[in-house]
Amino acid sequence: MGGFGSTRCRMTVTRVSTAGLLRLDVRLLARTGCLAPGTSTTITWGIGASISTEVSHEDPTVIDVNHQILAGNGVSPSIQDRITLRTTPCNFGSERAWFACPGCGCRCAVLYALGGRFRCRSCHHLTNAPPEVTRRLLP
Repeated sequence: MGGFGSTRCRMTVTRVSTAGLLRLDVRLLARTGCLAPGTSTTITWGIGASISTEVSHEDPTVIDVNHQILAGNGVSPSIQDRITLRTTPCNFGSERAWFACPGCGCRCAVLYALGGRFRCRSCHHLTNAPPEVTRRLLP
């Protein structure tokens, strides 16, 4: 289980890697204060994609996400998602925020965009990027 050849069929990779996919990280949003009620944030990636998140005053456990990618002939239509936040208590009294995956409902820290929807690694059947690829992608 998980050994050599577990994601290969005749030496062809059968699963997509997380390298190069757009990712939404709840830890980064929490660190920058974007999870406070009533907060709106816009994140842009260098490949012509942007995402705007909004946390409502009425229900701070729900984030509305609008996602847009620039296509070759212009802007693609905006895709809207609702992502639920969950929290778990930490040892010294604070709380840690997590996304509840819109696909399966599992608790995760990172959601990946594939096919226009943000879902967890399990829902998109993704593998982790090899360490050398991850090092090249980080600034």
